[in-house]
Amino acid sequence: VTGVQTCALPISYLAARCCNGVETVDGAVWRRAFVMHGKPGYVEVGHVPERRALRIEVHTPALDALAAIVAGVRRVFDLDADLPRIEAALAQDALFAQTITARPGLRVPGAWAPFEIAVRAILGQQVSVAAATTLAARLVQEHGAPLAWENAAPRGLSHAFPEPREIGRANV
Repeated sequence: VTGVQTCALPISYLAARCCNGVETVDGAVWRRAFVMHGKPGYVEVGHVPERRALRIEVHTPALDALAAIVAGVRRVFDLDADLPRIEAALAQDALFAQTITARPGLRVPGAWAPFEIAVRAILGQQVSVAAATTLAARLVQEHGAPLAWENAAPRGLSHAFPEPREIGRANV
């Protein structure tokens, strides 16, 4: 994705919140497993600072799902934010103005899907980030779709996050 204002990948933020089996961070690359049109796939996202861009590599046999996959990445990295408008509003405050100057293009990391962020927010209520990610990983292991890869599985990516219907059928 080019032509967007980006800052360095929020890699430490994402690494601390990776849902085991669904996401990994390896160095400066974030990976995410998914199922689209019944087929497993994954995406890799890295930062290309000299181009102020993200490098996105999509691995999927469901090419007709490419728009939905890119939309998920756009949500995770908040690429649809109106940065000039946000920065103009925040620049009115001296503390925020310093942050904007120090870290231009700073975004709020999001989530792959609205349902998933809702579940993860509920799991994270009144517990640490580490405890919340452990709970999410347990939920994924028990109710997420195990992925059957045609080729070698990407290291650490074994499941898709559960869909609402799987959690609805769960006896939790």
